[in-house]
Amino acid sequence: MDDIERTIHDFVADVLLEGEDISFDERTPLLKHRLIDSLNVEELIAFVESEYSITLSDWLHSKWETIESMAGLIRAHSPRSPEAAVSKTDVTPDAIATDYEKSVARYWNEKLNDPINLLLGAEDGLVHHHYGLGEYDPAVLSGSGADREAAIIRELHRLECAQTDVVLDAFGGMEPDGRLLDAGSGRGGGSFSAHRRFGCWVDGITLSQYQVDFATKQAARHGCTDKVAFHLQNMTRTLFPDGHFDRVLTNETTMYVDLAAAFGEFARLLRPGGRYVCVTYCVNDTIAPTSADCEAVDAHYGTRMHLRSEYLAALSAAGFSPSQVTVLNAQTIPYWELRSHSEHRTGVERAFLDGYRSNVLQYVLIAADRLPS
Repeated sequence: MDDIERTIHDFVADVLLEGEDISFDERTPLLKHRLIDSLNVEELIAFVESEYSITLSDWLHSKWETIESMAGLIRAHSPRSPEAAVSKTDVTPDAIATDYEKSVARYWNEKLNDPINLLLGAEDGLVHHHYGLGEYDPAVLSGSGADREAAIIRELHRLECAQTDVVLDAFGGMEPDGRLLDAGSGRGGGSFSAHRRFGCWVDGITLSQYQVDFATKQAARHGCTDKVAFHLQNMTRTLFPDGHFDRVLTNETTMYVDLAAAFGEFARLLRPGGRYVCVTYCVNDTIAPTSADCEAVDAHYGTRMHLRSEYLAALSAAGFSPSQVTVLNAQTIPYWELRSHSEHRTGVERAFLDGYRSNVLQYVLIAADRLPS
């Protein structure tokens, strides 16, 4: 243990002051003997800077390999160290391990100029990677040229934001000091929406470094870097400690993961009684185990769509009790109808429309509560 590390260790072990400037969990390499949630680090910052001519943030970065590997430092948001804001478990060492995970990461890292997503969030900074719910205003189709396309884009974004509202409603409320995991957070639109709604802490995780960087910049734009952060992590094997979150959200992301692995991890991460909300498109296996439309969607996005029955079975096996299962086909079809009129349509619209209309493809919202162990 070097002098700076010993100073940090002694300060954390011996001086616990009120405040929410820095937080640790029981696996912190600097503090092995007890759990400390938070402490005021102004005194520590001043001491380290005066004695060692190094900022606390620089010291943390210099120690990061050790801290990361032990899942140690969970939150550091000193007002003197804005770059060390919120969670610092930034990278899971094996976040991208399999060939399929590498292909998913590559797909999203290379998806830099996708106007059907970027244009929709250009005005309010909420860039979503999910689809919409609700009826659209047919008046948007009455114009022509650039004005018509701009009206379609605004309306598509309104429907996507309406979908976010439906998803957040399923959580049934949340305290401002609660913690939410957005698993598969994309460019951060859902994370920022959750923070706006609840005022809670939000950690977003994704396999795309591009998305982490994009969303982190958006957090600064939204002025919420103190409570919202993004990390390159795999939702099936994160670095967060047991029971760290009150809520977990996946919004059209479970098609990329093994359900048993993901739901098992969510059960570990959620406190007993915590709630998981999932929105996904899936195969309605009461009709068929697959279809040409489902296969076309998978091919377009590189997903591996699951059967609807697999969701409920995997949730039950992981210790969840579903409280809501809602099929949203009727509510999402208008979104796809409108999107098919956009100049920025991508070609997948017909597969979604035909799949939803035949009901072999289903758009499902599931809310499930974490049962006590």
